[in-house]
Amino acid sequence: MSPTSKSRIDRLGERLKTGEVSDDDLRELDTYRESFAEASKEVVAAIRDVTGLEPGVRPAKTTISIIEKLHREKTMKLSQMQGIAGCRVVVPGTREQDRVVGLLGRAFPRAKVVDRRQKPSHGYRAVHMIATVRDKLVEIQLRTELQNLWAQQSEILSDRIDPRIKYGGGNQAILKETSTWIVALEAEEATYSKMAGTFSEPTAKGYKRETLQNERARLEKLERDIAEGKTRLIETFKELNKLFEERPRKVN
Repeated sequence: MSPTSKSRIDRLGERLKTGEVSDDDLRELDTYRESFAEASKEVVAAIRDVTGLEPGVRPAKTTISIIEKLHREKTMKLSQMQGIAGCRVVVPGTREQDRVVGLLGRAFPRAKVVDRRQKPSHGYRAVHMIATVRDKLVEIQLRTELQNLWAQQSEILSDRIDPRIKYGGGNQAILKETSTWIVALEAEEATYSKMAGTFSEPTAKGYKRETLQNERARLEKLERDIAEGKTRLIETFKELNKLFEERPRKVN
């Protein structure tokens, strides 16, 4: 994006913040959204190439979502807004998540990495990478299966109960509780993965038979605990959805 066009986009962003939006402004914003398409395709192709995974391509942010974000974050410039276009990669657990982050870091060496596992955003945990391609910011959301489950549930609750939930408003209790629950489950998964690599054949050679029996029994118990924990979490979300399924949807 040239300095002139960047300045123009930022001026558009300032007009959108005022709430006095003309039809011409909306058309210009829509054109800007569409300008991310080729960069997004390039990022998706690179992810397939370096990881062998199939990203989920999400639609570009709607004009309404962009305007709402500008209203929430008053100092943000439209040309610097992240997440207008992007994709999502879902992997089984945190060890695979770390591995894929490393692969993508080599594919996009200048990408900004935002690790929301260490500093969750209102309970939301994931790793986001912001790659600059064709002078466009393209967001890669890298989630574990559990993190993705939580994010989907957050969307449902935001839709059913209170749109502010996603941004730290409303009743956060259930989301904070389940986010903490997922942290514990993922820690158990990481322990299981490490133990499985240590005490499985043929890497287990050199350990006493009694040690192997004890550790493998511990491994089996840990596997059961993880499976039971995931089942309870899923059932909790199902019950929560059932509780609110009769409520009318909130209109943002």
